[in-house]
Amino acid sequence: MSLSVLKADLLQALQTAYPDGKLNSQDIPSTASSIRLAKPIDAANLSEGGWESIEDVVDSDMLDESGGKKRANGKSKQSPLTVGLRDGGVLAFRFWGGDEEPGEKETWDVEVSTYEDVYGLEAMAEQAAAADAEEARAAGLVTPDEEEDETLG
Repeated sequence: MSLSVLKADLLQALQTAYPDGKLNSQDIPSTASSIRLAKPIDAANLSEGGWESIEDVVDSDMLDESGGKKRANGKSKQSPLTVGLRDGGVLAFRFWGGDEEPGEKETWDVEVSTYEDVYGLEAMAEQAAAADAEEARAAGLVTPDEEEDETLG
């Protein structure tokens, strides 16, 4: 998969998820080329480690005239691997409004969602209670009959 396909898929997902055309008060662009991607500088510390654009990560010696990676068959393709991403890697995205010059040092203000942000504290409490109950069952501290009595009343 090339980065251009990845951006097109992301754009389609955003347009589907936000049919009003806005994400956090920003207009969702109409073309994938208006999306910029970044990878974490320190994958172990997403919140504080900083982010670097992957738009210009490929070594310029490996690029053809169009800015894509040179391939043996003469075609170019910039892929997640060529920019240093691995399986399970994390990407940030932002919309490029055209006011920055290409190659200009981009700053990334990335908000990393926590489990609480996504699922809420109630879901965490339910998950912890379910884990505790499973642990008690596995240890033989609660029988299935006792568990039914507790849930009924």
